[in-house]
Amino acid sequence: LDMTFAKEFAITERVRFELKMESYNFTNSFMGADPSTDRNSSVFGRVVNMRAGYSGRQFQYSGRFRW
Repeated sequence: LDMTFAKEFAITERVRFELKMESYNFTNSFMGADPSTDRNSSVFGRVVNMRAGYSGRQFQYSGRFRW
């Protein structure tokens, strides 16, 4: 679940400032890799690793002037 919150402020009639917060993986959900298929392993059939390319919750903030 990704979310974006944005607010625009009018400074003058022609100049505006935009403040934005973006969140990736907002619920901090676990994205598991495939389960272990090694029968001799103590973690056989369990998902113990994160899927490659996924990470926990991340936030990104930005601001910009528009004229």
